[in-house]
Amino acid sequence: MQRPPPLSPPVASAPVLLYSYGALMAPSALTKRSVAPLRSAPASLADCNTCLAFAHRGGYATLLSSPPASGAAYRAPPGVLHTLHSPADLQRLAANEVGYRLTTLQVTPCDGPPVAAAVFLSSPLLVLRAPAPPRRRYRDLLLEGCTHHGLGQLDPEYVAWLEGLQVRRSAGSAATSPQQSREPGRANVWRCNAKQHAAACILL
Repeated sequence: MQRPPPLSPPVASAPVLLYSYGALMAPSALTKRSVAPLRSAPASLADCNTCLAFAHRGGYATLLSSPPASGAAYRAPPGVLHTLHSPADLQRLAANEVGYRLTTLQVTPCDGPPVAAAVFLSSPLLVLRAPAPPRRRYRDLLLEGCTHHGLGQLDPEYVAWLEGLQVRRSAGSAATSPQQSREPGRANVWRCNAKQHAAACILL
């Protein structure tokens, strides 16, 4: 009777790639959830038709495959590619992403080739028909992430777009904006500038 082969030692949990485009770009948001990535780097979406809009219930950010019929949206926004320690970190973040589901998208970090990364997208039933003004505090978390990771060099127009958005100071309050709205009733969609992205990657 042959003896069974020895059991293999347990394999350590492998790092996980997460592409963030919302509040999870901000270091303070990750710290609040007790997550410290191994590495974080600016990255862009491989599909330049993907749009960011504050179209998740409550005015939170999500990615859409095409621009909304009305309201503000930004095509191919830059984001941050986090290398998390393990799937446990990803699950810790997922526990707080109410109404979002995990999927995989192709993204391109500034310092490397395209990779497949996990990303949080809104569950279909929670996508608004038109984007809503985000809360100021939430919008400011996106700006914090942009500043910390140098996304203003990758796409300065995106940071300007965020700064000019209509925002709400608190739940239920009226929206305010430092800029006049452009073409009411039409989607304000900014376009991806691939050459600008490539030049910025050289600088970072």
